[in-house]
Amino acid sequence: MTDGTGKVVWEQGYLPFGEDLHKPGTSVVDFEVETRYKFTGQRQVVGIGLYYYGARHYDPETGRFITEDVYPGNLINPLSQNLYIYVLQNPLKYVDPTGHMANLTAGTGGITSELTDRDIERLKEIVNNDDRLTAEEKRDFK
Repeated sequence: MTDGTGKVVWEQGYLPFGEDLHKPGTSVVDFEVETRYKFTGQRQVVGIGLYYYGARHYDPETGRFITEDVYPGNLINPLSQNLYIYVLQNPLKYVDPTGHMANLTAGTGGITSELTDRDIERLKEIVNNDDRLTAEEKRDFK
């Protein structure tokens, strides 16, 4: 977020599934910054931390939607049959702008499909060095 002169007064990073990322060496903001849109451009429900994707709510702490999808998925992609799953467990490759189904990223609405191998390795390094994540969560990201 910038002020009227263009100076950055607040910024927010996210882990791959939407949890807030606090960057080392920065101070935690002592006041709630009111913003309508956050992770992947979705509205966050103030006070409970869920994101509203239009069709249903998403919980970044669990990496899952909190209600079933109305679409049953397909047999070709077994992961799609998990009715609570977010972006087929791959937030670097897919986006889900509506809460109904994962779509390949195309440069907008999420991380672009133009990530280099170096970018992906850096993201893995960040995740693996984040002591807030369990060993299982780190393993899931690999």
